[in-house]
Amino acid sequence: MSFQVVIWAIFGGIVTIYGPVGAVFVLFPLLEFLRFLARGSNIDVCGVVLLILLYMPDGLFPWLRDKIEKECPRCKIRNIAMRHTCRVCTAPLD
Repeated sequence: MSFQVVIWAIFGGIVTIYGPVGAVFVLFPLLEFLRFLARGSNIDVCGVVLLILLYMPDGLFPWLRDKIEKECPRCKIRNIAMRHTCRVCTAPLD
């Protein structure tokens, strides 16, 4: 059980507290679903975690954050992707 906590932290991204907490909400239902299918193997989950670590070394949630946020070219503050202007300096976002 203690090793799963380490996997959750690495999978979600250890940069913020949101990464490991979000990883619990992704990996725990995945483990339970695989157990429900009576496969009982953690090989599939290990494969998913290895792919995440290979292609997203900072974790899943920092990668998602980079996809849904834009950085202001003037003040370098991160803004949600739906905004057209920066929330701090009101510079136009591309």
